[in-house]
Amino acid sequence: MGNLIRRQPMKIKLALLIAFAGLSAGASAEIAEFSFKDTLNVKKTVSPASVWINPVTSFDVAVISGLDRYITLSLLKSDGSLIWSTKSSLVTVDDRT
Repeated sequence: MGNLIRRQPMKIKLALLIAFAGLSAGASAEIAEFSFKDTLNVKKTVSPASVWINPVTSFDVAVISGLDRYITLSLLKSDGSLIWSTKSSLVTVDDRT
């Protein structure tokens, strides 16, 4: 789920919306961490509680969810408008780490 931000360094307020589609109603998941290189080219891994990140490269998002569902991850501006969105393939037992 990388390949998100390839621009000049800038602070981005993370307003992430995770929508889930799956077979069971009430499915839930959570973002575990973000990994990226900062403006000093240092690899950082931060929790979703970090309100501001400053990546100079794309970043990876680790998501925890149940099996047999799809995960949609969207990056929104603070006004709610969509910046970027992606949908995972079906999460299976092979995706466990």
